[in-house]
Amino acid sequence: GNAVALGDDSIRSYLVTDVSGQPKEIGLQLGENALNSLPTDTSGGIREFSYPIPAPANIAGTGVNHIEVDWNPYGHDPVGIYTVPHFDFHFYYVDEATQGSVTPGVDTVSVAPQYLPQDYVSGVVAVPNMGVHFIDTTSAEFHGVPFTSTFIYGFYHGNFMFLEPMVTKAFFESHPDFTAPVKQPQAFQIPGYYPTSYA
Repeated sequence: GNAVALGDDSIRSYLVTDVSGQPKEIGLQLGENALNSLPTDTSGGIREFSYPIPAPANIAGTGVNHIEVDWNPYGHDPVGIYTVPHFDFHFYYVDEATQGSVTPGVDTVSVAPQYLPQDYVSGVVAVPNMGVHFIDTTSAEFHGVPFTSTFIYGFYHGNFMFLEPMVTKAFFESHPDFTAPVKQPQAFQIPGYYPTSYA
């Protein structure tokens, strides 16, 4: 996809396919200096800085509709867990109009159990223009280990919305050689390809 300015550099999306054109990997490439000079001024009430990322031309058929990156210079709730500088990488499986229809507030509409991976629970409150974040209760950050990266499933009114790796700025700066499995539900509401790991 086309590059978008980020920090002192840029970020862009990419899609790797096999010889038959089947998707093998979807991701984001940050330029060498993208973590430098990131915005930090939240005095105007801005909680995060959002960057819509143009999708690769061959994204049709993957299931991913569009991509958005959110930079959180001071993190977000829950306090003491995710209140460190980090990125939220949203891979939306719905269109932008559906994403934009999400209103803030308590969302107690249940998700059918076959669509939830084991150990994932609702964050209950819908974040505007995103949805409800479902977290893995077995993730290290809920067991005394400082947050570095985690994987989120997003729903709204019981409907699947997005997948979201969350990664701290500090973890990126440590240049980790990191891969982790993505827990799978029994079924998906939206046809497409879904990651079995993130790296």
